[in-house]
Amino acid sequence: MRKAIITLFAVYSMFAVASGADETLPQSIYMKTLSRGFSYEYLYALKDGQIWTKPNTSNTGIEGEWTLFDGTGIPHGPGAKSFGGHDSITAFSTEGTMIVALSDKRRFYFWQPTVRRKPPGLM
Repeated sequence: MRKAIITLFAVYSMFAVASGADETLPQSIYMKTLSRGFSYEYLYALKDGQIWTKPNTSNTGIEGEWTLFDGTGIPHGPGAKSFGGHDSITAFSTEGTMIVALSDKRRFYFWQPTVRRKPPGLM
């Protein structure tokens, strides 16, 4: 039984990466994947090539709706010139307050909100 559950989880994880995100955004996230993540303050989800975020109500008590991460859901600004208008995010990971995102062109983008001033190239 344990082997079947592990196999099912592995197949689900591969499908989630191959297909992008689900059509709807979840109410809660309890397990990190390449299309879902969380920090103490926020939940993160990938949908339509963009990263969405909402408050992590279970930790903060703050209610909120899903909104596009950093206003656009994608890398933007003068430091993200390699991210084009037709590019999209295919996977991401969160650790603490840092987010690492991978584009469909296989480029990595890093965002760390604890850095006071965003260096060029960061979301």
